[in-house]
Amino acid sequence: MGGSRTDDLRGTTLIPLPTRRFRLPGCCGLGPLQDRCYAWFAPKIQPWVASIALLGWLAIRHADVAVEALQRRRMEDWDAMFLLQMSGVPGSGKSTVATHVVDAFGAVAVDYDVIKSAVLDAGFDLASSTKAAYEVMYAQARHVLAQGHPVVMDSPCFWPRILTEGMEIASQHDASYRYIECQVRDLKVVDERLRRRPRLRTHRRGVDWPPVDLGDELVDGEALYRDGMDRIQRPSDNYLQLDMHRPLSEVLPEVNVYLKP
Repeated sequence: MGGSRTDDLRGTTLIPLPTRRFRLPGCCGLGPLQDRCYAWFAPKIQPWVASIALLGWLAIRHADVAVEALQRRRMEDWDAMFLLQMSGVPGSGKSTVATHVVDAFGAVAVDYDVIKSAVLDAGFDLASSTKAAYEVMYAQARHVLAQGHPVVMDSPCFWPRILTEGMEIASQHDASYRYIECQVRDLKVVDERLRRRPRLRTHRRGVDWPPVDLGDELVDGEALYRDGMDRIQRPSDNYLQLDMHRPLSEVLPEVNVYLKP
C-alpha cells in the first residue's frame, strides 16, 4: 500500500522510441508518442514490444535510406532534367524507346495517342481533337517538369510548332532539350508492328488501314508513309536517329549514351 512509484517500476526497461508518431501494439492508453519520448513497459511484455519498436524504426530508416540513395544515384549518374521529344512515323518504335527511357531515367511519358483517344471518347470531333490533344500534351509536359521530373513527349513530329514548343518548355524549366527519331524504311516491318501492337482508338490498324474513326476503306499506305517520312521536323543539331530494324539490345544503349550527360 505504501510502496513508492520507484518500487512499482523496479525491473522495467527504458526504451527510446522512433521519432515518428505511432501506437505500439498492446500499449493501450499511452496515446501518440512524441519525439524523444520514453515509455515504461511491464516486464512481461517488454521484450516483444521492444522488438516491434526496434523493427519499426529499422524499417523506417531502411526505406528512407533506400529512397535517398536512389535519388542520389539518379542525380549523379544522369542528367536529372530533360525534355525528350520522340519522333517517327506510326509503328516505328517511338513508344518502345519512350518506355525504356521511363524505366532507365525515371522520366514520365506523355503520350499523344493516349490523350487524343481520351479526347475523342469525350465527344470531340477529329479536327478539334487533334489540336486539343497537342495542347494537353504541352501542358502536361510543363506540369511534369515543374514537379522536378524529366519528361518524354511521345508523338510524331510532323509540325514545326512541336519542335519550338518543346524547346521553349525545356528552356522555361532549365531542362535539356533532346530529340530521338525512330526510323524504319521497310513498310512490311511497320505493317506487322501495327497489326500486332495493343491498339488505341487513334492507332492505325495497318499501313493501308486507318484508325477506326476514319472508317474501313483502305488507303495507299505506302504513299502516305513516304510523305510522312519527308515531313518529319528535326532540330538543327544534337539529335539522335535510330535504325529500328536493329534489335533493341543494340539500339537502347545508344539511347543511354545520348541522354547521359
